[in-house]
Amino acid sequence: MIDTPIHTSGSSTPALDAIRSRRSIRAFLPDAVPQAVIEQTLEAAARAPSGAPVSFALCPRACSH
Repeated sequence: MIDTPIHTSGSSTPALDAIRSRRSIRAFLPDAVPQAVIEQTLEAAARAPSGAPVSFALCPRACSH
């Protein structure tokens, strides 16, 4: 048997903090997203586990209209 530590509400790790702070957003500001933030997000998404292959399509600004 493998002993796995039980995390109580008082314990915390960066992953648990991220999961606990996750929320759904359905209203967005019209502000542009900085290119560096887009690149960091895509880099993280490319490394995220997935049950199936996923492709990303990036559109120029004119594509969003």
